Amino acid sequence: MNRSVIMAFSAIPDHDLERMQLSWRVRSFRKGQFVYCEGNVIGEVLVVVTGHLLSYRLTTEGKSCTIRTIGKGDFIGEENLLGGNVTESYVKSVTDSRCLVVPKGDYENLLCHYPTFARARLEEMSHRLKTAERMMQEIAYSTVKQRILLILTKIGCEIGKVRSDGVEFTLNWSHHELASMIGSTRETVTSNLSLLQKEGLIKIEGKRMTITQQASLDGAHMQ
Repeated sequence: MNRSVIMAFSAIPDHDLERMQLSWRVRSFRKGQFVYCEGNVIGEVLVVVTGHLLSYRLTTEGKSCTIRTIGKGDFIGEENLLGGNVTESYVKSVTDSRCLVVPKGDYENLLCHYPTFARARLEEMSHRLKTAERMMQEIAYSTVKQRILLILTKIGCEIGKVRSDGVEFTLNWSHHELASMIGSTRETVTSNLSLLQKEGLIKIEGKRMTITQQASLDGAHMQ
């Protein structure tokens, strides 16, 4: 189990965690596979061990609207368990991924008997809510180019490595998925990525992307 997952359960005494983990398992998801869809009944919480996933909803017109990107150590489904068990969104694996499966009863037991763990989960969900609100505000009042830079900076800060020339990371998200994150179209995202590259704000080599230092500062300021 990686460090991110271990830290997620750091408030639980080792002997209690070892006992509960006897009934836990790891589930694998292929790239493009759905973890769950809107309307599914959830009976467990997933914790990402490896890979990246995407949570989104569909508008009344059938267009996808990204809620959040999900990476190592992130929890999936806890808001559904606490709010009625039925999902209102889709979660899709962007890469090959592996998730630790925590049964509903065990997760509720952790919340009830370990206040430090419960507080950590509430703080994390509060942080996600505030981040989503800031993103909605920025998306509403920014140009498409600024929105792309914002979401790329967010992804880079979450999964990238800081180098002398900026932040480097592997862009596993398609142009269509990036478009759904910022409320745009795939064609517009493609043209603006080319423009950002010409302006020297980003560098693209295959799936490897580098956000330059100045672009990182601009994106961080927008957040």
